[in-house]
Amino acid sequence: MAGATLLFLSGAKPAWAHSAVQANGPEACPQSVHLGIGVGSEPITIRTDLTLNEIVALAARTHRPASHRSLGFYLGRIAYKINWHQEASNMSGCPSIIWIRASIALVDRKIEIARDIAGDPCLYQNAVLHYAKHANADEEAFEQFVAAIGTELKKPSISLSNSHAFDHGPIGNKIEKSMRLVINRELRPLDAVRSAAQKSVDTPAQIRLMNAAYDRNG
Repeated sequence: MAGATLLFLSGAKPAWAHSAVQANGPEACPQSVHLGIGVGSEPITIRTDLTLNEIVALAARTHRPASHRSLGFYLGRIAYKINWHQEASNMSGCPSIIWIRASIALVDRKIEIARDIAGDPCLYQNAVLHYAKHANADEEAFEQFVAAIGTELKKPSISLSNSHAFDHGPIGNKIEKSMRLVINRELRPLDAVRSAAQKSVDTPAQIRLMNAAYDRNG
């Protein structure tokens, strides 16, 4: 049931940063654009808001039926925000300095366990451990996504280091637009990647374990 959405957030620490050079600027002004990326992953909350029947019905409505007894599910979303600001150079004749960063995170992470089984410690623990595997798989897919984003955003074309980028309008807006195009392009296939990661968790051994745990304790 995991899906991708675009939200706004801030506060992630930079994972990498690089600088761009204004093509026709003075040699004494080498760093007119500083571009970076911050990455974060929110902690997972465990909830027991739904019944077994409600969880099964929800899976049917979203066309994602489980391959084993539906004792719960995992959810998480991808969020990003781009912030930038411009400041005057302290060197005469140099262009203003642009500081811009994309903050990307895996947010709203939740494991839902059917409240029908919350009173059975063994079954509840088995369910939590299983859906924690789904959460880990989603985090691995997110990390691959971030790595791809990092590679794309490091390209000179993103920092707009050619002279035409400085002709019209705020430079920061132009760089932000280029960054959003890259991130949105990488987000489009991400749902399929995350879905495949989720399915990889449900190995035959895990399916047998979940079904046996329910049959033994249900």
